[in-house]
Amino acid sequence: MVGGKDLEGGPVRRSLPIISSLGCSHKCTFCHNVILNKGWRPKPATRLIAEIEELMQKYQVNDVQLVDELFFIDKRRVLEFLDLIEKKNLKFSWHTNVKASFFRDDYLNVELLKRLRRCGLFHLGMGAESGSQRMLNKIKKGITPEMILRAAAWSKESDINIGFSFMVGLPGETREDIIRTFQLVGQILKVNPNAYVIGPQTFRPYPGSDLHAEAVQLGLQEPTTLRGWAQLYSKEDNYVDMAKMPWISENAFIKICTFYLQKASMPYRPAHAWKRLAAKVVQPLARFRTIAGFYHLPFEFRLYRALSASTTPAAGEIA
Repeated sequence: MVGGKDLEGGPVRRSLPIISSLGCSHKCTFCHNVILNKGWRPKPATRLIAEIEELMQKYQVNDVQLVDELFFIDKRRVLEFLDLIEKKNLKFSWHTNVKASFFRDDYLNVELLKRLRRCGLFHLGMGAESGSQRMLNKIKKGITPEMILRAAAWSKESDINIGFSFMVGLPGETREDIIRTFQLVGQILKVNPNAYVIGPQTFRPYPGSDLHAEAVQLGLQEPTTLRGWAQLYSKEDNYVDMAKMPWISENAFIKICTFYLQKASMPYRPAHAWKRLAAKVVQPLARFRTIAGFYHLPFEFRLYRALSASTTPAAGEIA
């Protein structure tokens, strides 16, 4: 912080997280909420606003992270939340999570999104998961690739930043399903160049879920100790070691495409100076490859990996 501004010259955000609801009412088969099966338990909008006001008064907070699994489940609660922000003339920025199916004419349309933006919303995170309708149906996500693209377009029109997370390695996923995911990412970046992508992360088989049982049938060596689970969920390959997922047969292809997807949108800032410089050089090439779906002759990937092998990654950094 320098003179009341952050290192990039913008106003300093004094940010704190708030949980405005617990759980989720949806039934995505990969998610721990289905295993817990406790439903969605929200705070009333009046209580949520009171908590935000207290943070603003006590700690001069001007940014709030609503760290809910899914904030927009109840439309009436959302509208009451906005009414209270406007009535009390509260000035704070906020960000939260959303589902692609909420972007429709009778709910998160462009008009309401612009109102959300006026009321401080500046960022939305979304679990898009896959570009394959077959896999979206399998995990009971309740969305379509068309909904995801609509969310990208409408958020751009409303001046709201949006990020999409994807995953690969689901039991039964084919190379064609994976290609459809990478193609959808390219379409997102074409529709909304300011969008960013997280992942694709490798599927995590949570014990107690149907997909976990399927993974065991396909050869997953289920750990018997807590340390064993920690080793399974390593930082390699986006937090899960694909070599321990015997049903994944496209490891090399996934690694190459993931490299380009990560570099195409760059939601993180590399710690090493040479990586920041390399990222600036690689990014336009990565965006071209991602949008065009061209992953042949991946010379940037091989060069970057060779250079990374001689540098120890900083904590939390993707090599």
